[in-house]
Amino acid sequence: MGRYYKLSNGTLGPFPEGRIAAARASSRVYTDLNGCKNCKSVTFITASGRCAACMRDQIAAVYMFISIPEGDKSYRPAFNLPENFEPIKEAHEAVKLLKNDEGFKLGKEVCADYGHIKLTNDKHHRCYFCETQGNKQEQARQNEQEHYLTRSKCGGCGLMTLRNTADASCVDCGHLPGTRKGSVSPTTQMMRENPDMVISRDDAIDLDMVVYRTGEKCKHGHTGWRYVTTGNCIPCMRGEQV
Repeated sequence: MGRYYKLSNGTLGPFPEGRIAAARASSRVYTDLNGCKNCKSVTFITASGRCAACMRDQIAAVYMFISIPEGDKSYRPAFNLPENFEPIKEAHEAVKLLKNDEGFKLGKEVCADYGHIKLTNDKHHRCYFCETQGNKQEQARQNEQEHYLTRSKCGGCGLMTLRNTADASCVDCGHLPGTRKGSVSPTTQMMRENPDMVISRDDAIDLDMVVYRTGEKCKHGHTGWRYVTTGNCIPCMRGEQV
C-alpha cells in the first residue's frame, strides 16, 4: 500500500496538500482542494503549479496536430475537450515546431522537471521548453508565476521549498540566497514588521508592492498577507492553521 496524506477536509489522499508541502516531501504532484478554476481537478504539478488534468488536455490538443485559429471552437466536441478549454501559448508554439519538421517528438506526459508540454529532438534531449527558457526562476518569470521550485535546500531554514520568483527568497522563511543565515527579503521583513497593516490590492499595485493585506478572512479564515499577482493567501500556501 502506498503512502497517503491527511488532507484538511479530514480525508486521506495520495499526494500532499499544497505546493509547499509537496516541495518538502519531494512529491512531483500535490492536492489543492480548491480545485482548478477551469476543470475542477484537485491534482497539480509541484514544479510549475499547473493543473495536471489541464496539461493533459493541452497535450491532447497538440498531439492530434489540431490547428487552433483564434476564436474557433469547432474542434472541441471531436476531441472531448472541456467547454472552457483554451490553448496556452506553449501549445501554439508546440504545434508550430512539430509542423516545421525539425524532428521534434511530442511526449504523452508533461516533462518531469517543470511540467511543460514535452518536445524533444536530436538537439533537445530532455525538454525543448526547459532548455530554451533558462533556469527555473526564469521559466517561472516567463510563465507569469509567483513561485518556482529548486533542487537545493534553503540556506535559511534548511528545507526543500519554493522560492519567490521576484527575488529568489524562500517562501517558508524569507531567506535570500547568497546572504548570511537569517537575512530575509525586504518583502518578508515588511510583512513581519507590519502584521496588521491594511492596504487594498489596487493601492499595493500603485506602490509596486508584491503583497497586500485587506484584513478580510480567506476561505480558511486567515486574515494575513496575499500576493498581488494572484490574490493567493500566503498563510494558506504555507499550510498554516487558523
